[in-house]
Amino acid sequence: MLENIWKRVPFVDTEEYIRHVEYNGFPLIQANESFAPPGDTFNSLIVIDPVVILAGKDKIVTVKQLMVEALPIMVNIGNTLGIPSSVIFDRNGNWIRASNRASDIAQKHWENSLFGKNSEQDNKSG
Repeated sequence: MLENIWKRVPFVDTEEYIRHVEYNGFPLIQANESFAPPGDTFNSLIVIDPVVILAGKDKIVTVKQLMVEALPIMVNIGNTLGIPSSVIFDRNGNWIRASNRASDIAQKHWENSLFGKNSEQDNKSG
């Protein structure tokens, strides 16, 4: 469930999203909460392959496998936020690069908070 989304304007750091906004304008969410995927019953849930989730030490799970499992959920969240699947599945793979940038930033933030690193020093060195 997505909550507290009323009057939010999503942003995705890709060329395809910018083209979409230039042509259609910014999506403005008109609901305060929404299910993604829609529905609140067992049958409306998206099943993620438990082999990928519970792989453990015996099987190496690639980022690609995890992304394939997450795509149906991402499409539903994107639709809820006014981001069409054509932006998510752009032909140049910009969504993946934007996701990687966001993941790198989150990883650095997590490491900084966990290990007490100084983010200003990290920015100068990296």
